[in-house]
Amino acid sequence: MNDKIRITVLHQEQYDGGPFPFSYDAKLDAVIKCLKYIRSGIPSAYRDSATCEIDSVGGYEGSHYASMTISYLRPMTNTEKNQRDDYQKREAAEQLERARSYYEQALKAAEQAAKDKA
Repeated sequence: MNDKIRITVLHQEQYDGGPFPFSYDAKLDAVIKCLKYIRSGIPSAYRDSATCEIDSVGGYEGSHYASMTISYLRPMTNTEKNQRDDYQKREAAEQLERARSYYEQALKAAEQAAKDKA
């Protein structure tokens, strides 16, 4: 099992407020200063895993605008592992219950069809 979790430290779209200077005339020094500030919020032990994803999001009438997400990976805590495991167990139980219900309905329909045919 994957025992790492991705932590998002910034998700900002071009027209949202936030620390990143999305503008056509933003100075490179301002961008670098902002990225260093955001990076300083990432624990030093996990900075090597940090990623910066820049995307173009479709908008109104075919327009596009920038979106940025900065995140890092860290090991899951025991509490997070337990929560994940509990969630997976609940999901598996619900899937099993849905399969049982579907099977029972199909079986009843087949029995009824056999009775109707007889």
